[in-house]
This record gives sequence, structure tokens and C-alpha cells, in this order.
Amino acid sequence: MNFTLLRHTKPAIAPGICYGQSDIACLETFPDEAHTLAQKLLANPHLHGAPILSSPLTRCSRLAQYLGSVLNAPLLRFDDRLKELNFGAWEMQAWDSIAPDTLSAWMEGYMHIAPPDGETYTELYNRCGDAIMDYVESSANTDEHHIIITHAGCIRALLAHAGGFHPGLSINFAIGYGSMTELSYTQGKWSIGYVNR
Repeated sequence: MNFTLLRHTKPAIAPGICYGQSDIACLETFPDEAHTLAQKLLANPHLHGAPILSSPLTRCSRLAQYLGSVLNAPLLRFDDRLKELNFGAWEMQAWDSIAPDTLSAWMEGYMHIAPPDGETYTELYNRCGDAIMDYVESSANTDEHHIIITHAGCIRALLAHAGGFHPGLSINFAIGYGSMTELSYTQGKWSIGYVNR
């Protein structure tokens, strides 16, 4: 079973703003970005008609709806577990407006420290892992390909899940807007095909 993970296209938000689960629109360049990504996916015949699973946030759902049409996807499912990290009270705040001591403590302990009213990276890791294993267990076809449209934090968490390494190490992966990452699950074992193409 193969999973092609897509990060959403560029969001319409100023640099330096924390936006996690805030519902941000796509930048006006969305049509061009989506078309470029669609051409990459169309080059792989296994992805024609592949089920699409997506975060419900607009920057993902808009891409999911577009690709569902282009690829003739028979299934388009939205899953809250594929949302970005919940930054709680920090959502839509400038990073440099957060008290330095508070931000430093979080950056050093984000695996187990949550922003006020938010969630830890461990919680994100667990919910993303639960989601992808549910997809595996609910699929009758072990050769099936799936497309997952989500966020950088979720893709990093899924890389840790598939790679079997500590989730804190996944922060080191660069995951660009509109990039593709591939995971495979065969006979009970995960493997990473490629990252950030």
C-alpha cells in the first residue's frame, strides 16, 4: 500500500505569523501551484483514481477538491486528525510577540509542552499515526495507492511513524509547499520512498 503525502500550496498569510489550525485561505497563485502539482501526479498512472484523504482546513481542502476532479478520485474524505498542530492561544499571533522565555521553553520541550490551550507534538504524532493506520486497516486492497493532503507538521510526524525514529527528529525534514513525500506499507512494515519532491 502506498501513500503519497502532499503539503498544501502557499497560504495567504504574512511571514512570521503562527497559524497552525487557523483556517487560512490559499494565496492567489493557487491555480498555477495546483496545476503544477497535478501534472506531477498525473505522470504516475497509479495515482489516477486514487482515493484522496485530506485535512478539512481550506488550504488543504481546496487542493483536495481540485485534484479529486483532475484525477477522477472516487473518494474524497476529510479527517480532522490530518490538521496541523494546534497552537491554541498563539494562533494568528506574531512569533516575536510571544514572551521569549515562554517560546524558548516550548521549543526545547515541544514534544511534551503545549502552547496555552494547544497541543503537544506528541499528540499530533499520535493522531496522525492513528489516522494512517486506520486507512491501512480499512483498505481491502493491499496494492492500493492513497493521496493524503495535509500540513508540514503532519507529514513530519508520519515520516517518524513510518521510519520508526523518534518524532522529535522529524522536525529536521524540510517539507515545501506543494511538495510530495511517499510512504509504503508492505507485509506489516513501513518504508519511506522519497521526501519533499
